[in-house]
Amino acid sequence: MTKIKSGLLPVVAANVRASREQRGLSREQLAAATDIDAQMIKRIESGRANPALVVLSRLAAAMTISLSLLVGGAAAEAAEPLDSETVGETIVLLRKGRHLSQRSLAQLAGLRASTLRRYESGETDPRLEGAELLARALEIEPTELLQQIEQRQLHADPSSRTSMIIAPGVEQRVLASSERSELWEWRFAGRATAQTKTPPGIAEEIATAIRGDLVVTVDGEERMLRRGGSMTIATKQPWQIANSRTTTARLLRFQVKI
Repeated sequence: MTKIKSGLLPVVAANVRASREQRGLSREQLAAATDIDAQMIKRIESGRANPALVVLSRLAAAMTISLSLLVGGAAAEAAEPLDSETVGETIVLLRKGRHLSQRSLAQLAGLRASTLRRYESGETDPRLEGAELLARALEIEPTELLQQIEQRQLHADPSSRTSMIIAPGVEQRVLASSERSELWEWRFAGRATAQTKTPPGIAEEIATAIRGDLVVTVDGEERMLRRGGSMTIATKQPWQIANSRTTTARLLRFQVKI
């Protein structure tokens, strides 16, 4: 598929058409499967429409590909069509993870604060060009923004094992799982903090910093966990992990099941 880093409308136009034709679908058939007017699909494929993310996600889901792939990103697990609330929640978490107010992010993106407020509340669905502006303002690629939204949508299904945002600036994903143990990776943006708790059924947990320095607070006691360092977590009480720097930090959580 076509891949470029800006000007997503022509990328989407080419990829929607290519994906549809690869599956042997006419515009009318795709329209029937998505409840999107065939003329709208034609306008999207010609690059003359600036579609809402929710509309694009319906096209992607009908063709069993991810939205991020449809806009030129890397292949990812296909999600169900997006809902406006999930889009808004993800924007809020990314904004707070960068310690930005609504007004500040709106100014950086060249949007009205009222427009961003409607995006975040789920009242209005961002269109593709608006999403691109937001991504640039958040200092991420547009495809990464869409991946974050899709990951959050996928996590709505508790059986789905994919990465998700669990706190502003904090993302987790499972790396391995077996009958006896699980291995999770947590990624922290600069100065990000998360409250957590060792889940039921876990006998022991070992936390290891693999990038950056983290401050772990267990039972009221703080401990600096530097890169390469590990500590065993035995408490059943909530504990806190904080990134002590402005750069990204990563933590592995190895959990031994009872």
